[in-house]
Amino acid sequence: MFTVPILICFAGFSALPRLIISGPPAAGKGTAAQQIVDEYGVVHLSTGDILREAVTQGTPLGQEAKGYMDAGKLLPDGLVINIVQERLSSPDVKKKGFLLDGFPRTSGQAEALLSQGMDPDLFILLEAQEDLIVDRITNRRIDPVTGDIYNMKTKPPPNEKVAKRLVQRKDDTVEAIKTRLEAYRGECDAVVSCFENVLTKVDGNRKADTVFTDIRSAIDGALTAKASPLQLIISGPPAAGKGTAATGIVDRYGVVHLSTGDILREAVKQQTELGKIAQEYMTEGRLLPDDIMIGIIRDRLQQADIKENGFLLDGFPRTKDQADALLALDGVKVDAFILLEAPDGLLLERVVNRRVDPVTGNIYNLKFKPPPNDAVANRLVQRRDDTEEAMSVRISGYRKECNAVMGSFEKVLVHVDATQDSGLVMQNIQKAIDEAMDRRGIKFKSEEDDED
Repeated sequence: MFTVPILICFAGFSALPRLIISGPPAAGKGTAAQQIVDEYGVVHLSTGDILREAVTQGTPLGQEAKGYMDAGKLLPDGLVINIVQERLSSPDVKKKGFLLDGFPRTSGQAEALLSQGMDPDLFILLEAQEDLIVDRITNRRIDPVTGDIYNMKTKPPPNEKVAKRLVQRKDDTVEAIKTRLEAYRGECDAVVSCFENVLTKVDGNRKADTVFTDIRSAIDGALTAKASPLQLIISGPPAAGKGTAATGIVDRYGVVHLSTGDILREAVKQQTELGKIAQEYMTEGRLLPDDIMIGIIRDRLQQADIKENGFLLDGFPRTKDQADALLALDGVKVDAFILLEAPDGLLLERVVNRRVDPVTGNIYNLKFKPPPNDAVANRLVQRRDDTEEAMSVRISGYRKECNAVMGSFEKVLVHVDATQDSGLVMQNIQKAIDEAMDRRGIKFKSEEDDED
């Protein structure tokens, strides 16, 4: 048994390869696929094997497929897609990742794969010259006794006894090959356009080991880029429980909690170039311009702890310009924007009834979390801005900011009901982040160890 060499690219997490390989007949796809499986430990999924397995196991989809196969009919796209998706949800695939071979073959199949969040890390397209393909296939022979495949030019049989019993497949002729190549090119052109952002073309005219060197380099590069640490944003109105939720996220996922205030204070303390400029604005009581704020955030995101552990942004972005500028930064691809939601009435009730113990610093709520005794109750104080008037202004300001920002994060936006118990709120947040990790094909390293 070999150790699965999945790349571990940041603290606590591992990246699972999601790969697709395609190429014309005799381009070396079978050899390359086996080398990929041996190197990365992924599950090799060919369409034929998936269909046969579903039929053998007698799954509902397999029984439906058997009906078409017994009647000699082509399976509809929808059925093939459902069978492949069922296989991709299997435990071994979730544990090891996958190498799809022979799927997708149509743009409809490709779009269905992408719609399920199964975006591949890499689409490996082997290319070979037509005369070389014809030469490889017309010289191919099979040993009916052992099943071994030989090539009369490049891999001849070991002796005359074997040579005499070799047979040629009926469709290994020039005419048949050209028909198959034409069909392949039609399929390939329709599919490749769906994966242009992860496409890598590999020259299959060369020796197998040379071809695999290029494939390995492309896979390693794709997995390193994929396995960047988590990038999260949390937002919510005052008294929605954002502080408690942020602490829970940091404890579970190990990301660095970045609040706007802390970042600004640290930049000023370190007397960075932007920190000095920010200090002038803060001293004069003026709001920082977006470009200064964005620059300070950019500098913080480039520091080593963020690159290693990821981040949870809290209090940024607050404007659409800030949101767009954040997403334009190199390396920023937010996994989830967690939006805590609660009605104004509940928020007011939480704040207006909030009291602080000046002796211990503990915070109580006269309605939801009353002080333990009269002695504590008698010394509690209310913050100046914990009034209904002040809170109403803060909520209104937050709503305007939030509405301006949300559109930039629509694809990763997660709505969380903050009226629930804090434990339930955290469960929902955790579920959303775990789903985001699953979409990206990453998981806790500890979970991988538990499965071994």
